[in-house]
Amino acid sequence: METPSRIANDFLRPTTNRVARLGSAREKPVVHLVGGRFALDLANAHLLIEALPEFVRIPADEARSLRDLTRLLVDEVRAVQNGRLRVLDQLAQLVLTYALRWLDSEGKSPARTGWLRALADSRIGAALRHIHSSVETGTSVAELARVAGMSRTAFSARFGELVGQPPLAYAIQWRMSLAKDALRTTDCAIGELAFKLGYGSESAFSMAFRREVGRSPRAYRYESRASSYTTILDQQPAATAEDAATS
Repeated sequence: METPSRIANDFLRPTTNRVARLGSAREKPVVHLVGGRFALDLANAHLLIEALPEFVRIPADEARSLRDLTRLLVDEVRAVQNGRLRVLDQLAQLVLTYALRWLDSEGKSPARTGWLRALADSRIGAALRHIHSSVETGTSVAELARVAGMSRTAFSARFGELVGQPPLAYAIQWRMSLAKDALRTTDCAIGELAFKLGYGSESAFSMAFRREVGRSPRAYRYESRASSYTTILDQQPAATAEDAATS
C-alpha cells in the first residue's frame, strides 16, 4: 500500500518550531529529513543551475565528510545557542560545497555539461580559469588552446563538449554576467566598467551588452534597482491604525 502524498508547504507552514513530524509522536523516528534552500543572484544563477542535475543521490559510504557535516547541521537545528543562524548558514554552504565536490569526482556525472564539470578537467579547467582572470585584457581561441596545451581544433571540440558552447561565446557570457552584477550592485560609471571588462570604449561595451542582454547598460541598471527596491517594499510589514496612532 502506497503512502498518500502531501503538499510540503501545507504540511510545513503551520509548524512553530521549524520541525514537522510524519507519523505517531510516540514512535521512534526512522528517518530525519533536513531541508533548506539557497537564494541565488538571478542575473547569474544560470551559471550554477545549468551545471547541476535536477536530483543528486550521494551514497553514505562515499560521503564521510558530508555525513559528518549533516550531523553537525542537525545538532545546530536543535540548538538554541547564540550564533545559531550564522553557524547554520556556514554549515549549509559547506554541505553544498562537499556535494559539488562529489559531483565533480571522476565518473560521478559523465553526462553533465557546464563550467562546473569543465573546471574539473585539467586542460579545459586551465582555459576557464584563464578566461576568468583575463577579463580586462581579453583572450583568443589560440591563446586558450595554448594554455590548455592542445591544438585549436582539439581544444574547441573538447571545450564545446564539456561547457556546452564555444570558448569565445562563454567568454562573452562571463563578461556579461560580471557586467550585470556590477550594474546591479555598484555605482561604477559605465565607461569605467567598459574598460574594466576589456572593451575599448563605452559605446562598444553598450552595443555588446544590448546585443546579449536586450537593453542598454543604463536601462538594465535602472530596471534592476527599481525591481530590488520594489521587492524590499513588498517585504515590509504594512502599517496598522494602531501604528499610526502611536507614531
